[in-house]
Amino acid sequence: MFTVVAFYKPDVGTTLTPIPPVKDEHIVWYADSIRVPELNKLLAIWVYGTNVGQVRLVSPSLRADWLEDVPTFLVGDTLPQVQPVNEGGSGVYKVELDYAICDYGSSPLELTAGERFSVEAAAASGTTPVYVVCWFGDGVPSPVTGRIRTMRAALVCNTTPNEWSSATLVLGQALAVGTYSLVGLSVPVPGVLAARTIFSGQWWRPGVPGQTSVSVPLPHKFAVGSMGAFGSFTNETVPQLELLTTANVTAGTCYLSLIKTA
Repeated sequence: MFTVVAFYKPDVGTTLTPIPPVKDEHIVWYADSIRVPELNKLLAIWVYGTNVGQVRLVSPSLRADWLEDVPTFLVGDTLPQVQPVNEGGSGVYKVELDYAICDYGSSPLELTAGERFSVEAAAASGTTPVYVVCWFGDGVPSPVTGRIRTMRAALVCNTTPNEWSSATLVLGQALAVGTYSLVGLSVPVPGVLAARTIFSGQWWRPGVPGQTSVSVPLPHKFAVGSMGAFGSFTNETVPQLELLTTANVTAGTCYLSLIKTA
Protein backbone atom coordinates (compact mmCIF):
# COMPACT_ATOMS: atom_id res chain seq x y z
CA MET A 1 0.00 0.00 0.00
CA PHE A 2 1.13 3.56 -0.62
CA THR A 3 -0.16 7.10 -0.15
CA VAL A 4 0.56 10.57 -1.51
CA VAL A 5 1.53 13.72 0.42
CA ALA A 6 2.36 17.15 -1.04
CA PHE A 7 4.21 20.34 -0.08
CA TYR A 8 3.98 23.83 -1.60
CA LYS A 9 5.57 27.25 -1.14
CA PRO A 10 4.92 30.15 -3.56
CA ASP A 11 8.09 32.15 -2.92
CA VAL A 12 11.15 30.00 -2.34
CA GLY A 13 14.36 32.07 -2.25
CA THR A 14 18.00 31.13 -2.71
CA THR A 15 18.45 29.87 0.87
CA LEU A 16 17.29 26.36 1.76
CA THR A 17 13.95 26.74 3.50
CA PRO A 18 11.21 24.27 4.55
CA ILE A 19 8.31 23.84 2.11
CA PRO A 20 5.01 23.82 4.07
CA PRO A 21 2.82 20.75 3.63
CA VAL A 22 -0.43 21.11 1.72
CA LYS A 23 -3.32 20.86 4.20
CA ASP A 24 -4.30 17.23 4.46
CA GLU A 25 -7.03 15.27 6.25
CA HIS A 26 -5.29 11.91 6.28
CA ILE A 27 -1.92 12.73 7.89
CA VAL A 28 -0.70 14.86 10.79
CA TRP A 29 0.89 18.03 9.45
CA TYR A 30 2.56 21.07 10.94
CA ALA A 31 3.58 24.49 9.62
CA ASP A 32 6.84 23.23 8.15
CA SER A 33 6.72 19.41 8.29
CA ILE A 34 4.57 16.30 8.55
CA ARG A 35 4.49 13.40 10.97
CA VAL A 36 5.80 10.32 9.16
CA PRO A 37 2.83 7.95 8.77
CA GLU A 38 2.77 4.21 9.40
CA LEU A 39 3.64 3.90 5.72
CA ASN A 40 7.13 5.06 6.59
CA LYS A 41 9.13 4.17 3.49
CA LEU A 42 9.67 6.97 0.99
CA LEU A 43 9.16 5.47 -2.48
CA ALA A 44 9.52 8.55 -4.68
CA ILE A 45 9.63 12.32 -4.71
CA TRP A 46 8.70 14.72 -7.50
CA VAL A 47 9.85 18.35 -7.47
CA TYR A 48 7.86 20.73 -9.66
CA GLY A 49 8.86 24.32 -10.21
CA THR A 50 10.93 26.78 -12.19
CA ASN A 51 14.54 27.68 -11.49
CA VAL A 52 14.88 25.18 -8.64
CA GLY A 53 18.46 25.02 -7.39
CA GLN A 54 18.50 22.52 -4.51
CA VAL A 55 16.18 20.14 -2.67
CA ARG A 56 16.91 18.34 0.62
CA LEU A 57 14.95 15.89 2.78
CA VAL A 58 15.16 16.34 6.54
CA SER A 59 14.24 14.04 9.44
CA PRO A 60 15.95 12.80 12.63
CA SER A 61 16.42 9.31 11.20
CA LEU A 62 18.03 10.70 8.04
CA ARG A 63 20.24 12.96 10.15
CA ALA A 64 21.71 9.88 11.86
CA ASP A 65 23.65 9.28 8.62
CA TRP A 66 23.28 12.41 6.49
CA LEU A 67 20.39 14.40 5.13
CA GLU A 68 19.20 13.25 1.71
CA ASP A 69 19.93 15.60 -1.18
CA VAL A 70 17.52 15.02 -4.05
CA PRO A 71 19.48 14.91 -7.31
CA THR A 72 16.62 14.82 -9.80
CA PHE A 73 14.94 18.06 -10.78
CA LEU A 74 15.06 20.45 -13.71
CA VAL A 75 16.64 23.86 -13.39
CA GLY A 76 14.97 26.71 -15.20
CA ASP A 77 11.96 24.84 -16.57
CA THR A 78 8.56 23.63 -15.57
CA LEU A 79 7.70 19.94 -15.38
CA PRO A 80 7.11 17.67 -17.11
CA GLN A 81 9.49 18.67 -19.86
CA VAL A 82 9.02 17.52 -23.44
CA GLN A 83 11.85 18.12 -25.87
CA PRO A 84 10.68 18.69 -29.49
CA VAL A 85 12.90 17.40 -32.29
CA ASN A 86 12.46 18.08 -36.01
CA GLU A 87 14.14 15.32 -37.99
CA GLY A 88 14.33 17.35 -41.18
CA GLY A 89 10.90 16.52 -42.51
CA SER A 90 7.55 18.09 -41.85
CA GLY A 91 6.99 16.20 -38.60
CA VAL A 92 8.11 17.36 -35.18
CA TYR A 93 8.68 14.55 -32.68
CA LYS A 94 8.58 14.86 -28.92
CA VAL A 95 11.17 12.91 -26.99
CA GLU A 96 12.83 12.70 -23.58
CA LEU A 97 9.86 13.29 -21.37
CA ASP A 98 11.20 14.19 -17.93
CA TYR A 99 9.06 14.30 -14.82
CA ALA A 100 12.17 14.65 -12.67
CA ILE A 101 10.96 11.98 -10.27
CA CYS A 102 13.55 10.65 -7.85
CA ASP A 103 12.62 6.97 -7.61
CA TYR A 104 13.53 5.16 -4.39
CA GLY A 105 11.10 2.34 -5.15
CA SER A 106 13.60 -0.54 -5.30
CA SER A 107 15.42 0.72 -2.19
CA PRO A 108 13.07 3.02 -0.26
CA LEU A 109 14.30 5.58 2.24
CA GLU A 110 13.14 4.11 5.55
CA LEU A 111 12.04 6.78 8.01
CA THR A 112 10.81 6.39 11.57
CA ALA A 113 7.03 6.40 11.89
CA GLY A 114 5.96 9.29 14.11
CA GLU A 115 9.01 11.49 13.53
CA ARG A 116 8.82 14.81 11.75
CA PHE A 117 9.77 14.95 8.08
CA SER A 118 10.31 18.09 6.03
CA VAL A 119 11.42 19.05 2.54
CA GLU A 120 13.71 22.03 2.03
CA ALA A 121 14.26 23.78 -1.27
CA ALA A 122 16.16 26.73 -2.69
CA ALA A 123 15.91 28.64 -5.94
CA ALA A 124 18.90 28.95 -8.24
CA SER A 125 18.25 32.69 -8.29
CA GLY A 126 15.50 35.08 -7.28
CA THR A 127 12.33 33.45 -5.96
CA THR A 128 10.20 30.68 -7.38
CA PRO A 129 7.12 28.62 -6.44
CA VAL A 130 7.98 25.00 -5.60
CA TYR A 131 5.72 21.96 -5.35
CA VAL A 132 6.92 18.64 -3.93
CA VAL A 133 4.91 15.41 -4.15
CA CYS A 134 5.98 12.41 -2.03
CA TRP A 135 4.93 8.77 -2.22
CA PHE A 136 5.08 6.85 1.09
CA GLY A 137 4.59 3.09 1.25
CA ASP A 138 4.90 0.00 3.38
CA GLY A 139 7.64 -1.55 1.24
CA VAL A 140 8.84 -2.08 -2.29
CA PRO A 141 5.71 -2.03 -4.51
CA SER A 142 4.62 -5.42 -5.81
CA PRO A 143 3.39 -5.12 -9.42
CA VAL A 144 0.09 -6.81 -10.20
CA THR A 145 -0.99 -8.60 -13.34
CA GLY A 146 -4.25 -10.05 -14.49
CA ARG A 147 -7.11 -9.21 -16.79
CA ILE A 148 -6.65 -5.46 -16.59
CA ARG A 149 -9.16 -3.30 -18.45
CA THR A 150 -9.21 0.49 -18.72
CA MET A 151 -12.31 2.67 -18.48
CA ARG A 152 -12.72 6.35 -19.23
CA ALA A 153 -14.43 8.61 -16.68
CA ALA A 154 -15.39 12.27 -16.53
CA LEU A 155 -14.25 14.55 -13.71
CA VAL A 156 -16.71 16.90 -12.06
CA CYS A 157 -14.86 19.37 -9.86
CA ASN A 158 -14.17 22.98 -8.95
CA THR A 159 -10.65 22.98 -7.55
CA THR A 160 -8.88 25.52 -5.39
CA PRO A 161 -5.32 25.94 -6.67
CA ASN A 162 -2.51 24.70 -4.41
CA GLU A 163 -4.85 22.65 -2.22
CA TRP A 164 -6.23 19.12 -2.34
CA SER A 165 -9.69 19.46 -3.86
CA SER A 166 -12.34 16.77 -4.28
CA ALA A 167 -13.46 15.52 -7.69
CA THR A 168 -16.36 13.24 -8.54
CA LEU A 169 -15.89 10.44 -11.05
CA VAL A 170 -18.64 9.84 -13.60
CA LEU A 171 -17.91 6.52 -15.28
CA GLY A 172 -18.30 6.37 -19.03
CA GLN A 173 -19.81 2.88 -18.77
CA ALA A 174 -21.79 1.00 -16.15
CA LEU A 175 -19.76 -1.52 -14.16
CA ALA A 176 -21.07 -5.06 -13.88
CA VAL A 177 -22.08 -6.09 -10.36
CA GLY A 178 -18.97 -7.14 -8.46
CA THR A 179 -15.76 -6.08 -6.74
CA TYR A 180 -12.84 -4.38 -8.48
CA SER A 181 -9.22 -3.46 -7.78
CA LEU A 182 -7.91 -0.17 -9.12
CA VAL A 183 -4.40 -0.88 -10.46
CA GLY A 184 -3.77 2.20 -12.57
CA LEU A 185 -4.86 5.82 -12.90
CA SER A 186 -4.21 8.45 -15.56
CA VAL A 187 -5.37 12.07 -15.21
CA PRO A 188 -4.33 13.93 -18.39
CA VAL A 189 -5.80 17.31 -17.45
CA PRO A 190 -3.92 20.62 -17.80
CA GLY A 191 -3.36 22.23 -14.42
CA VAL A 192 -3.50 18.96 -12.45
CA LEU A 193 -0.20 18.38 -10.68
CA ALA A 194 -1.17 15.20 -8.82
CA ALA A 195 -4.24 13.05 -8.26
CA ARG A 196 -5.00 10.63 -5.47
CA THR A 197 -7.84 8.25 -4.74
CA ILE A 198 -10.31 8.00 -1.85
CA PHE A 199 -11.88 4.58 -1.28
CA SER A 200 -14.75 3.85 1.08
CA GLY A 201 -13.30 2.26 4.23
CA GLN A 202 -9.64 2.86 3.28
CA TRP A 203 -7.51 5.41 5.13
CA TRP A 204 -4.60 5.78 2.68
CA ARG A 205 -4.84 7.82 -0.51
CA PRO A 206 -2.64 6.40 -3.28
CA GLY A 207 -2.19 8.39 -6.45
CA VAL A 208 -0.16 9.47 -9.46
CA PRO A 209 1.41 12.56 -11.06
CA GLY A 210 -0.81 14.60 -13.33
CA GLN A 211 -0.34 14.83 -17.10
CA THR A 212 -0.69 17.89 -19.29
CA SER A 213 -2.38 15.81 -22.03
CA VAL A 214 -2.94 12.22 -23.16
CA SER A 215 0.19 12.55 -25.34
CA VAL A 216 2.31 12.90 -22.19
CA PRO A 217 2.63 9.39 -20.73
CA LEU A 218 3.11 8.67 -17.07
CA PRO A 219 6.59 7.65 -15.92
CA HIS A 220 7.16 3.90 -16.15
CA LYS A 221 7.03 3.65 -12.36
CA PHE A 222 3.32 4.50 -12.52
CA ALA A 223 2.49 2.33 -15.50
CA VAL A 224 -0.57 0.14 -15.12
CA GLY A 225 -0.01 -2.38 -12.33
CA SER A 226 3.51 -1.20 -11.43
CA MET A 227 2.56 0.28 -8.04
CA GLY A 228 0.26 -2.61 -7.10
CA ALA A 229 -3.39 -2.20 -6.19
CA PHE A 230 -4.53 1.26 -5.09
CA GLY A 231 -7.61 -0.15 -3.36
CA SER A 232 -10.78 -2.11 -3.95
CA PHE A 233 -14.40 -1.12 -4.42
CA THR A 234 -17.72 -2.41 -5.67
CA ASN A 235 -19.85 -1.20 -8.54
CA GLU A 236 -21.87 0.68 -5.91
CA THR A 237 -18.88 2.38 -4.19
CA VAL A 238 -16.79 3.93 -6.98
CA PRO A 239 -13.78 5.79 -5.52
CA GLN A 240 -13.45 9.55 -5.70
CA LEU A 241 -10.41 11.65 -6.47
CA GLU A 242 -8.54 14.50 -4.83
CA LEU A 243 -6.67 16.81 -7.17
CA LEU A 244 -3.72 19.09 -6.45
CA THR A 245 -3.85 21.78 -9.12
CA THR A 246 -1.84 24.80 -10.15
CA ALA A 247 -4.98 26.52 -11.52
CA ASN A 248 -8.74 26.24 -11.18
CA VAL A 249 -9.96 23.06 -12.86
CA THR A 250 -13.69 22.45 -13.37
CA ALA A 251 -13.79 19.40 -15.64
CA GLY A 252 -11.65 16.82 -17.34
CA THR A 253 -11.26 13.20 -18.36
CA CYS A 254 -9.37 10.42 -16.59
CA TYR A 255 -8.75 6.71 -17.11
CA LEU A 256 -9.13 3.95 -14.53
CA SER A 257 -7.40 0.58 -14.97
CA LEU A 258 -9.32 -2.18 -13.20
CA ILE A 259 -9.23 -5.87 -12.41
CA LYS A 260 -12.54 -7.54 -11.55
CA THR A 261 -11.86 -9.68 -8.49
CA ALA A 262 -15.31 -10.99 -7.59
